[in-house]
Amino acid sequence: MERIAFRRNASGTVREMLPFPAIYEGQRVPWYATKIFVGLVIGGSLVLALLTVLLWPVAVIIRKRYQRPLFSTKSDRVLYVVSRIICLGELIFILAPLIAFIQGLEHIVILGDAINPWLQALHILGWVLMAGVVLLIIAAARFAKLPGHGLWFRVHAILLAIGGIAFGLFAWQYHLLDTSLKF
Repeated sequence: MERIAFRRNASGTVREMLPFPAIYEGQRVPWYATKIFVGLVIGGSLVLALLTVLLWPVAVIIRKRYQRPLFSTKSDRVLYVVSRIICLGELIFILAPLIAFIQGLEHIVILGDAINPWLQALHILGWVLMAGVVLLIIAAARFAKLPGHGLWFRVHAILLAIGGIAFGLFAWQYHLLDTSLKF
């Protein structure tokens, strides 16, 4: 006979579910940890990073063609290029494990101990990206005050910084930055 137990809080809302036998415990998550919310935030952040990386060469070609440089100072150009490299790093950080796991479906030996050095390298990349998120925030603050640039340039820089923060919180929350390979 199978049974499921529900625990309610003081207001009567179901907070936990216990199946029989109690091999796992299901709990409600707060709104900010739901699959839909996390998927939208991280998906939106990654789509913005992808579009930024894909349209970066197009913007360079157009600016070069019409002889309209984006920045007059070298420090602003460096922040701009570094922010684009960070976006590329975020995409690599998410795509590399996905590709490895897809390959692991065909060749199971890939998912053995041989993957450990690659996971360690991925953890290092994750921490480098977290330092890069700080640079995204600095770039957004700098570009928001830069005269002679339009609203969309400022909004894009700020959204990249917010997306970087969301990406960092996601990586931290879901243990993608842990130094241990024991899950």
